[in-house]
Amino acid sequence: MTGAHPIVERRGRRYCEFVGRLCVAVAVTAALAAGVASGALIPPTGDHAASAFYKQEADKYALLPGARIVETGYFFGRPVGSSVSYMWGRPPATGYRAQTADILVRLYRGRIVAYAATLTAPKMRRVRIVMAGSSVYVTSGKCWNKAGDASSPLGMGEMYLFNDGGTHFLPLVKDGASKSTIFTYSWAKGARARETNTFGSGPRPTVKTSITVTGSQHMRIEKTVTPLTKAPDLPVPPPPAQPQPKPLCGSK
Repeated sequence: MTGAHPIVERRGRRYCEFVGRLCVAVAVTAALAAGVASGALIPPTGDHAASAFYKQEADKYALLPGARIVETGYFFGRPVGSSVSYMWGRPPATGYRAQTADILVRLYRGRIVAYAATLTAPKMRRVRIVMAGSSVYVTSGKCWNKAGDASSPLGMGEMYLFNDGGTHFLPLVKDGASKSTIFTYSWAKGARARETNTFGSGPRPTVKTSITVTGSQHMRIEKTVTPLTKAPDLPVPPPPAQPQPKPLCGSK
């Protein structure tokens, strides 16, 4: 997937406008790039035992109401005046620096149906993103601005917490009480990813993930997924209330 739009602030009000596939903004903007499939549409290939183990573990996490994801190497930001432009899923453009993403997600049958992400980097304003009820809101200040689908790095409710669609599994690796699945998949045109997921002991341990992208793009991504026993509190109310954070920019 590729796409982008800017969200520009003028005199306290904001509007959205598409500018090709690249976003140039004065306020919070997002650039969406290839790399994460939204569902297991293409069956995995390769080592059957490793594939079966991964599916077994993914099925356990599918029963969870929520999870916390902490990720580095995937998000990048650039100060623009008093705001921030952010991008993800591809090597950083000129002027962009690595951000750490701390994301609380609500799950339903393994899909991320709502989330709140906070992107931080030294000497840069934090960026907050909320997706819930097919709505996206972003902010780098005190008020929230409604944004389009392209501003959501984790999709619009169709993305799985764990996904093996289109992957090729290598043999399962065992190290003491932990087991690691390793698989490869297409990342972008001319680029391929190698992903390692390490599962510790216990019914639903914290999962450590490392992704190396080579070829036409080069990236190194590290991520942890920590299971939650209850749905996390987000800046938006749960259904059936309107998923709208407060205060909204430009509202009275």
